[in-house]
Amino acid sequence: LLRMSCPACFSGALDKGNPLGSETRIAGLDVYVTSQEEAQDKINDAVVIITDVFGWRLPNIRLIADKMAAELEMRIYIPDFHDGWSPPSWLLDGWLDPAPTFWGRVCQWAWLVIRLPQVLFWIATRGDRAVVPRVERFLRELREKHNAERIIASGYCWGARYAVLAAGCRGQVAGFAITHPSGVKLLDLQRVQQSGALLIPDPDPAFPPSDVLQAKTLLWSQSPPIFFRFHLFPGMVHGFAVRGRSSIPAVREAREEALQITCEFIRDVLYRPQD
Repeated sequence: LLRMSCPACFSGALDKGNPLGSETRIAGLDVYVTSQEEAQDKINDAVVIITDVFGWRLPNIRLIADKMAAELEMRIYIPDFHDGWSPPSWLLDGWLDPAPTFWGRVCQWAWLVIRLPQVLFWIATRGDRAVVPRVERFLRELREKHNAERIIASGYCWGARYAVLAAGCRGQVAGFAITHPSGVKLLDLQRVQQSGALLIPDPDPAFPPSDVLQAKTLLWSQSPPIFFRFHLFPGMVHGFAVRGRSSIPAVREAREEALQITCEFIRDVLYRPQD
Protein backbone atom coordinates (compact mmCIF):
# COMPACT_ATOMS: atom_id res chain seq x y z
CA LEU A 1 0.00 0.00 0.00
CA LEU A 2 2.84 2.37 0.83
CA ARG A 3 4.45 1.82 -2.55
CA MET A 4 1.11 2.50 -4.21
CA SER A 5 0.57 5.80 -2.43
CA CYS A 6 3.91 7.53 -3.02
CA PRO A 7 3.61 11.20 -4.09
CA ALA A 8 5.05 10.40 -7.54
CA CYS A 9 2.01 8.20 -8.25
CA PHE A 10 -0.20 11.28 -8.00
CA SER A 11 1.97 13.96 -9.61
CA GLY A 12 3.16 15.03 -13.01
CA ALA A 13 1.87 17.11 -15.92
CA LEU A 14 -1.00 17.01 -18.39
CA ASP A 15 -0.14 16.57 -22.06
CA LYS A 16 -1.66 18.76 -24.73
CA GLY A 17 -3.29 17.22 -27.76
CA ASN A 18 -6.50 15.76 -29.11
CA PRO A 19 -6.94 11.99 -28.83
CA LEU A 20 -8.01 10.38 -32.10
CA GLY A 21 -9.89 7.32 -30.86
CA SER A 22 -13.45 6.67 -29.75
CA GLU A 23 -15.27 5.41 -26.67
CA THR A 24 -17.30 2.24 -26.45
CA ARG A 25 -18.27 -0.45 -23.95
CA ILE A 26 -16.84 -3.94 -23.71
CA ALA A 27 -17.49 -6.48 -20.95
CA GLY A 28 -19.52 -3.90 -19.03
CA LEU A 29 -16.65 -1.40 -18.98
CA ASP A 30 -16.12 1.95 -20.67
CA VAL A 31 -13.23 1.65 -23.13
CA TYR A 32 -11.15 4.01 -25.25
CA VAL A 33 -10.29 2.35 -28.58
CA THR A 34 -7.87 3.67 -31.17
CA SER A 35 -6.48 2.18 -34.37
CA GLN A 36 -5.22 3.00 -37.83
CA GLU A 37 -6.82 1.89 -41.09
CA GLU A 38 -3.90 -0.48 -41.53
CA ALA A 39 -5.02 -2.28 -38.35
CA GLN A 40 -7.39 -4.35 -40.49
CA ASP A 41 -4.36 -6.39 -41.50
CA LYS A 42 -3.72 -7.26 -37.84
CA ILE A 43 -7.30 -7.64 -36.67
CA ASN A 44 -6.44 -10.65 -34.51
CA ASP A 45 -3.83 -8.73 -32.48
CA ALA A 46 -4.49 -6.14 -29.78
CA VAL A 47 -2.83 -4.22 -26.99
CA VAL A 48 -4.70 -3.61 -23.73
CA ILE A 49 -3.31 -0.70 -21.72
CA ILE A 50 -3.87 -0.95 -17.97
CA THR A 51 -3.48 2.58 -16.74
CA ASP A 52 -1.96 4.33 -13.78
CA VAL A 53 -4.15 5.73 -11.00
CA PHE A 54 -5.49 8.54 -13.21
CA GLY A 55 -7.37 6.10 -15.36
CA TRP A 56 -8.69 5.78 -18.87
CA ARG A 57 -9.77 9.42 -19.37
CA LEU A 58 -6.35 10.99 -18.81
CA PRO A 59 -5.33 12.67 -22.10
CA ASN A 60 -1.73 11.52 -21.63
CA ILE A 61 -2.52 7.80 -21.80
CA ARG A 62 -4.92 8.27 -24.72
CA LEU A 63 -2.26 10.09 -26.69
CA ILE A 64 0.19 7.29 -25.90
CA ALA A 65 -2.38 4.78 -27.19
CA ASP A 66 -2.78 6.79 -30.41
CA LYS A 67 0.98 6.80 -30.98
CA MET A 68 1.15 3.08 -30.22
CA ALA A 69 -1.66 2.39 -32.70
CA ALA A 70 0.14 4.34 -35.42
CA GLU A 71 3.47 2.65 -34.71
CA LEU A 72 2.14 -0.91 -34.47
CA GLU A 73 -0.84 -0.64 -36.85
CA MET A 74 -2.94 -2.46 -34.27
CA ARG A 75 -6.02 -1.85 -32.17
CA ILE A 76 -5.22 -0.39 -28.76
CA TYR A 77 -7.75 -0.60 -25.91
CA ILE A 78 -7.81 1.39 -22.66
CA PRO A 79 -10.52 -0.08 -20.40
CA ASP A 80 -11.83 1.65 -17.29
CA PHE A 81 -10.66 -0.93 -14.78
CA HIS A 82 -11.24 1.69 -12.06
CA ASP A 83 -14.99 1.14 -12.38
CA GLY A 84 -16.07 4.72 -12.93
CA TRP A 85 -13.89 6.77 -10.61
CA SER A 86 -10.25 7.78 -10.87
CA PRO A 87 -8.41 10.59 -9.08
CA PRO A 88 -9.08 13.86 -10.96
CA SER A 89 -6.51 14.97 -13.50
CA TRP A 90 -6.31 18.45 -11.98
CA LEU A 91 -4.14 16.88 -9.29
CA LEU A 92 -1.50 17.12 -11.97
CA ASP A 93 0.17 20.11 -13.57
CA GLY A 94 1.75 21.52 -10.46
CA TRP A 95 -0.63 20.71 -7.63
CA LEU A 96 2.02 18.73 -5.80
CA ASP A 97 4.85 21.05 -6.76
CA PRO A 98 5.91 23.44 -3.96
CA ALA A 99 3.87 26.63 -3.98
CA PRO A 100 5.89 29.86 -4.32
CA THR A 101 4.61 31.27 -0.98
CA PHE A 102 4.41 29.92 2.55
CA TRP A 103 0.63 30.22 2.77
CA GLY A 104 0.24 28.70 -0.66
CA ARG A 105 2.21 25.68 0.57
CA VAL A 106 0.08 25.53 3.72
CA CYS A 107 -3.04 25.42 1.53
CA GLN A 108 -1.53 22.63 -0.53
CA TRP A 109 -0.77 20.52 2.53
CA ALA A 110 -4.22 21.18 3.98
CA TRP A 111 -5.81 20.07 0.72
CA LEU A 112 -3.67 16.92 0.64
CA VAL A 113 -4.55 16.05 4.26
CA ILE A 114 -8.25 16.39 3.45
CA ARG A 115 -7.94 14.30 0.30
CA LEU A 116 -5.59 11.63 1.67
CA PRO A 117 -8.37 9.43 3.13
CA GLN A 118 -10.11 9.44 -0.26
CA VAL A 119 -6.89 8.46 -2.02
CA LEU A 120 -6.22 5.64 0.44
CA PHE A 121 -9.84 4.47 0.13
CA TRP A 122 -9.49 4.43 -3.65
CA ILE A 123 -6.36 2.27 -3.40
CA ALA A 124 -7.94 -0.07 -0.85
CA THR A 125 -11.10 -0.61 -2.90
CA ARG A 126 -9.32 -1.17 -6.19
CA GLY A 127 -7.23 -4.13 -5.18
CA ASP A 128 -6.95 -7.62 -6.59
CA ARG A 129 -10.33 -8.85 -5.40
CA ALA A 130 -12.15 -6.19 -7.45
CA VAL A 131 -9.79 -5.64 -10.37
CA VAL A 132 -8.60 -9.13 -11.33
CA PRO A 133 -12.11 -10.37 -12.28
CA ARG A 134 -12.65 -7.23 -14.39
CA VAL A 135 -9.38 -7.79 -16.25
CA GLU A 136 -10.12 -11.49 -16.81
CA ARG A 137 -13.66 -10.75 -18.03
CA PHE A 138 -12.45 -8.02 -20.40
CA LEU A 139 -9.68 -10.15 -21.91
CA ARG A 140 -12.06 -13.09 -22.34
CA GLU A 141 -14.66 -10.96 -24.15
CA LEU A 142 -11.97 -9.41 -26.32
CA ARG A 143 -10.93 -12.89 -27.43
CA GLU A 144 -14.41 -14.36 -27.82
CA LYS A 145 -16.35 -11.43 -29.32
CA HIS A 146 -13.74 -9.14 -30.87
CA ASN A 147 -11.45 -11.67 -32.60
CA ALA A 148 -8.41 -10.79 -30.51
CA GLU A 149 -6.43 -14.01 -30.62
CA ARG A 150 -3.17 -12.46 -29.39
CA ILE A 151 -3.22 -9.77 -26.72
CA ILE A 152 -0.36 -7.84 -25.14
CA ALA A 153 -1.01 -6.29 -21.71
CA SER A 154 0.79 -2.98 -21.25
CA GLY A 155 0.66 -1.76 -17.66
CA TYR A 156 1.75 1.59 -16.25
CA CYS A 157 2.30 2.22 -12.52
CA TRP A 158 -0.86 0.86 -10.80
CA GLY A 159 -1.77 -1.13 -13.90
CA ALA A 160 1.56 -2.95 -14.09
CA ARG A 161 0.54 -5.40 -11.39
CA TYR A 162 -2.49 -6.54 -13.35
CA ALA A 163 -0.51 -6.93 -16.56
CA VAL A 164 1.88 -9.23 -14.66
CA LEU A 165 -0.97 -11.20 -13.08
CA ALA A 166 -2.57 -11.69 -16.50
CA ALA A 167 0.76 -13.03 -17.80
CA GLY A 168 0.75 -15.54 -14.96
CA CYS A 169 -2.49 -17.15 -16.19
CA ARG A 170 -2.06 -19.36 -19.23
CA GLY A 171 -3.98 -18.21 -22.26
CA GLN A 172 -4.86 -14.70 -21.10
CA VAL A 173 -2.14 -12.72 -22.89
CA ALA A 174 0.71 -13.36 -25.31
CA GLY A 175 3.07 -11.06 -23.41
CA PHE A 176 3.28 -8.08 -21.09
CA ALA A 177 5.12 -4.78 -20.87
CA ILE A 178 5.26 -2.80 -17.64
CA THR A 179 6.57 0.70 -17.13
CA HIS A 180 7.48 2.22 -13.73
CA PRO A 181 5.54 -0.59 -11.99
CA SER A 182 3.86 -0.24 -8.60
CA GLY A 183 2.62 -3.09 -6.46
CA VAL A 184 4.47 -5.77 -8.45
CA LYS A 185 5.86 -8.51 -6.22
CA LEU A 186 8.67 -10.89 -7.06
CA LEU A 187 6.30 -13.79 -6.40
CA ASP A 188 4.01 -12.42 -9.14
CA LEU A 189 6.91 -12.33 -11.59
CA GLN A 190 7.87 -15.88 -10.66
CA ARG A 191 4.49 -17.06 -11.97
CA VAL A 192 4.60 -15.38 -15.38
CA GLN A 193 4.35 -17.71 -18.34
CA GLN A 194 4.79 -15.20 -21.17
CA SER A 195 7.51 -12.87 -22.42
CA GLY A 196 7.79 -9.50 -20.74
CA ALA A 197 9.46 -6.10 -20.88
CA LEU A 198 10.21 -4.12 -17.72
CA LEU A 199 10.95 -0.39 -18.07
CA ILE A 200 12.03 1.12 -14.79
CA PRO A 201 13.39 4.49 -13.64
CA ASP A 202 16.74 4.28 -11.90
CA PRO A 203 16.21 4.48 -9.02
CA ASP A 204 12.48 4.00 -8.42
CA PRO A 205 11.18 3.64 -4.83
CA ALA A 206 8.20 1.66 -6.14
CA PHE A 207 10.55 -0.93 -7.69
CA PRO A 208 13.96 -0.39 -6.07
CA PRO A 209 17.32 -1.56 -7.44
CA SER A 210 17.32 -4.61 -5.16
CA ASP A 211 14.02 -5.74 -6.72
CA VAL A 212 15.38 -5.10 -10.21
CA LEU A 213 18.37 -7.32 -9.51
CA GLN A 214 16.24 -10.10 -8.06
CA ALA A 215 13.74 -9.84 -10.92
CA LYS A 216 16.52 -10.20 -13.50
CA THR A 217 17.93 -13.25 -11.72
CA LEU A 218 14.48 -14.78 -11.39
CA LEU A 219 13.22 -14.19 -14.92
CA TRP A 220 16.42 -14.93 -16.80
CA SER A 221 16.80 -18.26 -14.99
CA GLN A 222 13.41 -19.59 -16.10
CA SER A 223 13.36 -23.06 -17.61
CA PRO A 224 12.41 -23.37 -20.38
CA PRO A 225 13.75 -19.88 -21.11
CA ILE A 226 11.28 -17.06 -21.80
CA PHE A 227 12.18 -13.84 -23.60
CA PHE A 228 12.45 -10.88 -21.19
CA ARG A 229 13.76 -7.38 -21.67
CA PHE A 230 14.85 -4.91 -18.97
CA HIS A 231 15.57 -1.25 -19.56
CA LEU A 232 16.56 1.26 -16.90
CA PHE A 233 16.11 5.02 -17.23
CA PRO A 234 18.74 6.79 -15.09
CA GLY A 235 17.63 10.11 -13.68
CA MET A 236 13.93 9.61 -14.44
CA VAL A 237 11.29 9.54 -11.71
CA HIS A 238 8.36 7.22 -11.16
CA GLY A 239 5.56 8.03 -13.61
CA PHE A 240 7.81 9.74 -16.18
CA ALA A 241 6.60 7.75 -19.21
CA VAL A 242 2.99 8.92 -18.80
CA ARG A 243 3.08 12.11 -16.75
CA GLY A 244 6.61 13.41 -17.21
CA ARG A 245 6.96 17.05 -18.28
CA SER A 246 7.65 17.04 -22.01
CA SER A 247 8.86 20.63 -21.74
CA ILE A 248 12.05 19.17 -20.23
CA PRO A 249 14.13 17.76 -23.13
CA ALA A 250 15.60 14.82 -21.18
CA VAL A 251 12.16 13.77 -19.96
CA ARG A 252 10.64 14.10 -23.42
CA GLU A 253 13.40 11.94 -24.91
CA ALA A 254 12.97 9.32 -22.18
CA ARG A 255 9.22 9.20 -22.76
CA GLU A 256 9.72 8.72 -26.48
CA GLU A 257 12.33 6.03 -25.85
CA ALA A 258 10.04 4.17 -23.43
CA LEU A 259 7.22 4.10 -25.97
CA GLN A 260 9.58 2.97 -28.72
CA ILE A 261 10.99 0.16 -26.58
CA THR A 262 7.48 -1.00 -25.71
CA CYS A 263 6.46 -1.06 -29.37
CA GLU A 264 9.64 -2.90 -30.39
CA PHE A 265 9.02 -5.48 -27.70
CA ILE A 266 5.42 -6.03 -28.84
CA ARG A 267 6.59 -6.53 -32.44
CA ASP A 268 9.26 -8.98 -31.24
CA VAL A 269 6.73 -11.04 -29.28
CA LEU A 270 4.01 -11.12 -31.94
CA TYR A 271 5.96 -11.15 -35.19
CA ARG A 272 9.49 -12.41 -34.64
CA PRO A 273 10.26 -15.74 -36.38
CA GLN A 274 9.65 -18.70 -34.10
CA ASP A 275 12.69 -20.82 -33.26
